Parts: sequence; C-alpha cells; structure tokens
Amino acid sequence: MGRAILIFGNTNAGKTTLGMLVSRKIGCKYVSFGDQKRAEMKSGSALGLRVEERTKAAHPIDPNDCAQVMMIASETDIPLAIISGFPICEPEMRCFLNFFEVVGVINILVKEETALERSRRRGVCPICAFPGCVGGSCPEHPELFVPRSDHCDEEFKRRAELYRVRILPFVSNPCFDKVPRIDLDSDRLSANDMLDKTLVWIQGFLK
Repeated sequence: MGRAILIFGNTNAGKTTLGMLVSRKIGCKYVSFGDQKRAEMKSGSALGLRVEERTKAAHPIDPNDCAQVMMIASETDIPLAIISGFPICEPEMRCFLNFFEVVGVINILVKEETALERSRRRGVCPICAFPGCVGGSCPEHPELFVPRSDHCDEEFKRRAELYRVRILPFVSNPCFDKVPRIDLDSDRLSANDMLDKTLVWIQGFLK
C-alpha cells in the first residue's frame, strides 16, 4: 500500500505548482488526477473510454474507475505520492483507501477573484508541463510558458462550483481529523513561501 499526501484547493489555487515543487525537493511523485484522467482518455483504453463517456455527459465518474486511474499513475509500491484532484467525496475516499494510506492533507486557500485572474493568465512549460503565468519562464528550462488550451471563464466557473459544492465540504470530513494538516493562503504567500512552510510541516511528521 502506498502513502499519500492529498492537496485540496479551488481551481488555480496553486495545487500543481506546490505539488511539483515539493515532489522535486523530497523525491516523491506528484500526480494530478485531472492530468492523468485526460491522459487516460487520450490513450483510448477501455478505462479511458468509460471516463470520457461520463465526463462528456457531465456525470460523476465511477469511484472505482477514478481509483484505477490513480493507481495506474501513482504506482502504489512507491514510498510516497502527492495527489491532487482525487478523492473529492466519501465514496471516492473509500475506494482510495484500498490502495493508499493518507498521511497528510494540504489545503490551499485562495479568493475566487484571484483564482479567476490566474485562470486567464495560466500557462505551462512546453517541455516539462510546469505551471506558471503566460509571459514568465520555467524554473527548470529556458522556455517561456505557453497558454493552456483547456481554460476559459466558463470552465473556471464549472470548476469553482465543483469546489464549493463537493470539495470544500469534503475537506472538513471527520475522516481527516487525525491526519496532519496544513492550511496555506496563496493570496498572501508566494509559491516559494508555501514550499518552505510545506517542507517544514512534512519534516515534522513524516519519517
């Protein structure tokens, strides 16, 4: 069974940026459920076709299929994975716990107006997919960030509504009461500040 630190937060809160920075610092794996879901759909596998059908119909994906997507991405024999985007409800959590032990929770806070502004400027490194703002450059490669094609105001509204209705209540679930947790305000903290605080927090409980 693998161990996982879960990252929660609204769309454009900085989950992927923090997850990738932490994973590079401590040598673990970062997995974005959204990115892995899109990769699985693109592969044309039976799993990907089922996920695509549910996604296009705007229906919740079967929790067991979600768990299978994450298991493919995360390789449960690795010591630690940092995961965002799954689980986001109790049925998904029950499936997730068949494969992973949750050892920590990171909750990133952001004002919705800040998140919308970031959405409109969101970019990605064309080489390593590191996230950033259009006009900036990747810290790993001498490449400028290019705009992401999967973001528009309507998509932002859909994801923000999902966060308010499903994810935000789930973050307060009693199942996390005994799990180490850190709350980070990305309106106030830079990506490097959040990284520093997260590394200190991890060192305090993860051996």
